[in-house]
Amino acid sequence: MKFAILTLAGMADEPMEMLDGKTPLEVAQTSNLTELAASGRVGRVRMIPKHFRPSSESALLGLMGYDPKKAFPQRGVLQAGAMEIGLGPEDIALSCRFITANAGTVVDETAGSLGSREAETLLVRLNEVFKDQGLEFHLGKDGDHVLLLHHPEHYEVWRSLDVPSPNAIVGHKLEKQIPQGKMNIFLKEVLDKAHEVLQSHEVNKVRIDLKENPANHIWLWGASPACELDAFEAKYEKQACLVSDEAWMKGLAHAAGMTFVETLQTPDFEPRDLAAATEQALSLWGTHDVVIFHLSQANKASYEGDFRKKIRWIEAFDEYVVGTAKNRLKTDARLLVTANHATPISLKVEVQTPTPLLMVGSGIETNATEDFSESSAAESDLFYSSGEQLLKDFFKV
Repeated sequence: MKFAILTLAGMADEPMEMLDGKTPLEVAQTSNLTELAASGRVGRVRMIPKHFRPSSESALLGLMGYDPKKAFPQRGVLQAGAMEIGLGPEDIALSCRFITANAGTVVDETAGSLGSREAETLLVRLNEVFKDQGLEFHLGKDGDHVLLLHHPEHYEVWRSLDVPSPNAIVGHKLEKQIPQGKMNIFLKEVLDKAHEVLQSHEVNKVRIDLKENPANHIWLWGASPACELDAFEAKYEKQACLVSDEAWMKGLAHAAGMTFVETLQTPDFEPRDLAAATEQALSLWGTHDVVIFHLSQANKASYEGDFRKKIRWIEAFDEYVVGTAKNRLKTDARLLVTANHATPISLKVEVQTPTPLLMVGSGIETNATEDFSESSAAESDLFYSSGEQLLKDFFKV
């Protein structure tokens, strides 16, 4: 039996007034999902545990069949793993991004989509400034970099750092996002010193002259020490591969002993390119039992607050990804489609809301649902309290 898991992260949303009380998923034209809903089984799953900070990392961990409450490698160590940066036993890795703040309020979580050359120049300077303080900056991809901390004496304090991701702090005062207690002292010292260096740097002087947002602050989140997961193959007795357009997910795949394939790395790829990417992903059935194909375009559209773009990517996912997989579905194969997590346009951040799922294929009994949407899924009696529970059932033959 072969298994494919297709997810368009952040696809689920909330009813919107501008869409006459419907969600982007309900408005989108999704003929393939509707067809599969009629012959498959629709329900809901809670990927992110209750009372757990919602994030793409915790949701993906759930999608891969792990319990984030038991082991949760956060974004910093996942990026470090993807970049093959080794961590010592008392090192902490954090995600680092350049942001723009005016009068202490965050206005741009990407600092005007700062380019890699400018970012590298700024990171070189930050490394010069912090070289004697146990801080080591590494250039990453897509604006997300890594800060490696060699602070054995403050290991427990740093590893407990719990702050929101950059997109969640736009419009908020930067100082209000820094936790109280011992961490306040260390984190504020680093952020303030970095701001002092960045605001006077030539790169930012040029950006201001060009009317571009300056990279005048850094934001640090996703603190985590080295972390290992139980091997997916040992846990589920299946070889798995994770295919994604997000480079940091390589770190999570490797932590779980999965193969990782990066796809759709051209910045200006077209929706129709999803068909070839899906074919590439499903070709891995030749050497793997499980293929997880993860896409992030709907999530990014939610971050931008662009419901029209989100609808376009949902429709592209249906036409090129689900449509391609539907045609490849064999008699001895199963398909699972899920939003993984909800990212409402109104909030621009991930939330814990249970999201729709669709299972179809060999041995899957149908509940003949009208379509694949948040409202249809909520009417179903099929509910999984965790991704781990879902995968165990999905794999059951």
